[in-house]
Amino acid sequence: MKKIFTAGVLFLAGLTSAFGQDKLVLRDSTRIACKVVEVTEEKVKYRKWNNLDGPMYTVRNSEVSYILYENGIMDPFSVRYPRVRHTFMYRSGYILLHYPATKVSRMGESGTYIGASNQIASFLDKKKRYSLNASLYVVYAGSKDEVQNELFFVDYLGIGFLLKGDYHWHQWQTGSLYSGLGFGYAGGYYDYTSSSRLQNSPFEEVPGTKGLGYQINVLGVQYAPTKIFGLYAELGYGNESILQLGYQIYW
Repeated sequence: MKKIFTAGVLFLAGLTSAFGQDKLVLRDSTRIACKVVEVTEEKVKYRKWNNLDGPMYTVRNSEVSYILYENGIMDPFSVRYPRVRHTFMYRSGYILLHYPATKVSRMGESGTYIGASNQIASFLDKKKRYSLNASLYVVYAGSKDEVQNELFFVDYLGIGFLLKGDYHWHQWQTGSLYSGLGFGYAGGYYDYTSSSRLQNSPFEEVPGTKGLGYQINVLGVQYAPTKIFGLYAELGYGNESILQLGYQIYW
């Protein structure tokens, strides 16, 4: 009888202990029995359940999947705190469509085109809603045509530097959707030549431009499946590009 009573007391004690603890579940499926002390915008502070008088531990919100409190309430961090936890980004992209350069590359019988963009971006707030982006882009295009055994060439060089602000209006665990607007310097330069310097070029000469440039990011997406490497794509309108794709390194 005494043994049964002792076993019952131990069972009730264990049951009470289990119900009195919080459970911290990380994104890698690690489960921590603890007492949550404080939840801030960046970290969760807790003490381990088997050592409540011991040291306080912290874990970043981006590493937490959810907290199951002792009263049964679940707090899902995947909604409140996106997994994208980087602050700075370096982006290197290929400009697939650039209006003047693409047009030049299609003028003659044969054409070439290449465009690249390099960007450094930083989030400005803790919730990762707003980011500032410095972008340097270069595009080149050329066309060649032949008229009465004479070769005619047109080359285009576009270069610019823009400061862009983006608003990340939708976030999920591995990325975000964003839109934005930027201004800066943009220049476009044309060069017309021929094999014999004749003036009957089939290419219509267009004057170069330089001065204030702009870029509207209608829709951008960044995808961050790893801790340091990801992908991005931007669809927009302006001096920089219509469409660009690339990779990003972040920290």
